[in-house]
Amino acid sequence: MSDQRDNTSEGNRASGHAGGAPRLSELAPAITIHAQMSQTRGVTVNGIELLFDDTRIRLTFEADRNVADVFGREMAEFVTGLCHEAPENGKMLSLPDLKASISGCELEGAAILARAYAENVAAITIRLRRLQGNALALLQPGVLRDDATSRALERAVDEAIERIYVPLRNFETSIDLALREGRRGEAERIHAQIIAFRTEIDNICYNFERLLADDLARRDAARPALPPVEDVEEESGSEQSPGGPPYLRLIPGNR
Repeated sequence: MSDQRDNTSEGNRASGHAGGAPRLSELAPAITIHAQMSQTRGVTVNGIELLFDDTRIRLTFEADRNVADVFGREMAEFVTGLCHEAPENGKMLSLPDLKASISGCELEGAAILARAYAENVAAITIRLRRLQGNALALLQPGVLRDDATSRALERAVDEAIERIYVPLRNFETSIDLALREGRRGEAERIHAQIIAFRTEIDNICYNFERLLADDLARRDAARPALPPVEDVEEESGSEQSPGGPPYLRLIPGNR
């Protein structure tokens, strides 16, 4: 049975590549943690990336937070332990056989990249390869609620409801009338509504991305960036420098 599942999985990946761009979940780690470790503050976290199928949620903080303020107790201890296993400056440690069960989640495989950027301070990137379960269960309950960008996200959702959902329901009503009455002129009118509706969706997506990008740029300009982390390959992909401004971003992958 295990051979059959493995073959099916390989077949799905092959068909994904054959049909177009590979799925985000095939390339990216399930969880990426950007942390720092120093003698004075211990382990702090300045960014997290969570992968849900083909959508990545990226969350960074305006100021570094203690690892215990970001993750639940078990996950905080797990992340701290990985940080203490970090390799020498500029090197990467691969732990493909690592397994852990935390808060109802099954974690497998890890890669740890460390880089010294100040005296007795190391920037550490932890990539956890696979996750089964709800990744949000690993976080402290207040992590997402107290992010100011979450309020901007709520406003964007409200705007989407007003500008997309309501017209969609009106459009649905128009289709019902056209089907019942069979009037010839309805086809042209519905076609025009489809085009207008597509345009509205594009505008919402653009404005939503611009809202988050503007917030990112504003906060990035207010905070000095950390030195870049050199590209290091492990199976596929490359690392980005840790840190960054506070924002919450949803990034859809290729379908």
